[in-house]
Amino acid sequence: MATYILGEVRFSDPELYEKYTSGFPAVFAKFGGRVLAVDDAPVTLEGKANGERLVLLEFSDREAAERFWNSPEYRELVKYRHAAADSRILRFEGL
Repeated sequence: MATYILGEVRFSDPELYEKYTSGFPAVFAKFGGRVLAVDDAPVTLEGKANGERLVLLEFSDREAAERFWNSPEYRELVKYRHAAADSRILRFEGL
């Protein structure tokens, strides 16, 4: 069953965040995921928006998503995101 990761990101240091985004594609590609959407101007239809950017990733299953999320390569890269932005990251299962 497909598994998705949704990220809401609010930048505090866009230049430092570039270190995260520049390394992301190579790490992400190793785990067979697909980037389904990236939007820097999402429209909030209801509730309070938490981020400036929304990112939706798809993996073949939960195990693939977890291998990506817990990989040493991604854990090293995510330090830049933590230093450059506040984010909320959700993992959820498809139907």
